[in-house]
Amino acid sequence: MPSGCRLTTRWSGRGCREFFCYQPWFRVVSVLVGCVVSAATPLSSGPLGGILMHMKGESMLQLAFCGDDCNFCPRYIATQSGSEEQLKEVAILWKKAGWQEAIVSPEEMVCYGCSSVSRCVYGIKECALEKGVENCGRCQDYPCEKVIKAFERTEVYARKCQEICSQEEYERLQRAFFSKKENLDRANRDYCSRRTDMMSC
Repeated sequence: MPSGCRLTTRWSGRGCREFFCYQPWFRVVSVLVGCVVSAATPLSSGPLGGILMHMKGESMLQLAFCGDDCNFCPRYIATQSGSEEQLKEVAILWKKAGWQEAIVSPEEMVCYGCSSVSRCVYGIKECALEKGVENCGRCQDYPCEKVIKAFERTEVYARKCQEICSQEEYERLQRAFFSKKENLDRANRDYCSRRTDMMSC
């Protein structure tokens, strides 16, 4: 945890605790450290700010509503680190990728999951919250027209980033944002395997 960081916590769902780090130049940084999961319930219960934490050995797979993998998101990683320099670097990358019109301040780059985003460009966050699902892969309607459009839009973003970003930059973004379908397909298979009414899958 970065120096000068004051922690406070709150419960964010059954068996899960969300850790917040306050620093003078941050409005707030949420560090989602872990989720207590029983053997009988290997998936966290209820939406956790749009992040599903899936136990995989010692690591956790953190999926946003749309299937983005927060584990690899440069912005999320920089926020967790509490490093102003890392957030500045991410701001430059976001401008280069065309996701920001200008290089914004570190404070504006702070991200601690879907709950920190006021508007979802895909319209998926609002839909998932309304249905009470952690991500699209755990929805009975998956894959719906909305998420299919998100996949198509993501492919456009991926091609553009491949043209303008370095190989290293593209690979970072690819792991975080351009594997939505693979991530959600995997989450959906897991969801269906745990349902008693398999006909709905």
